[in-house]
Amino acid sequence: ITHIQTSSTQSVLDYLKKDDDARNNWFPNNTTLYSKTVSEGAGQVRAISRLALNATIKTGEIQKLYKAIDDLFLKDGGDLKQALRVIIVSTAAGGTGSGIAMTTGMLIREYLHKHYREKAAIIRGYVVLPGVLDTVIRTETEKESLRRNGYATIKEINAFMIKASGFCSVRKELERYKDLYIDIPTTTKGFDKLEGLPFDFCFLLDRTGQSQESMQTLDQYLDFA
Repeated sequence: ITHIQTSSTQSVLDYLKKDDDARNNWFPNNTTLYSKTVSEGAGQVRAISRLALNATIKTGEIQKLYKAIDDLFLKDGGDLKQALRVIIVSTAAGGTGSGIAMTTGMLIREYLHKHYREKAAIIRGYVVLPGVLDTVIRTETEKESLRRNGYATIKEINAFMIKASGFCSVRKELERYKDLYIDIPTTTKGFDKLEGLPFDFCFLLDRTGQSQESMQTLDQYLDFA
């Protein structure tokens, strides 16, 4: 098992001093966030998780992920071949996973495309929706915050999947998605542009099913999953 920690004990402000693009273009202009230590978690702020991922890429720590992928393609003498299956699991409620789950899928697909072009790969996303946490979150204010994060996360995933699946050219109202991309820093001073499909399939896991049956406890959901 390969572990890659995307956070450190540095503050958000320390990260921003080293990331001109984030500071000038997309990180929220909110000074109350600057003193937050990133290793404490994103605290429902998706941009903090993305900021930490940028640093992970620029410092080369992301290479551990790519090496783990390379190891899967080592020759082992066996004759049986099958498509690589990638599973990305995240909540859409907080900030840490929801801030980088989609980007991680796009990073993996881009790496596979560059280095294993002839190999088939299926990337599945499993996204846990905020309602699953209703039994452990007590205040309505926090529940509303979780739902706002969930909405933003699913809307973002949906937009990139529409763009990469080619639907922009089929329906006029979807043309607004045709130029979507994410700038990802490299270990040098440049950027890579990500615009590929995040997931081949994206499964949304909620507390209440189509039959309107609901799980009453978080433990029950974990058993089911």
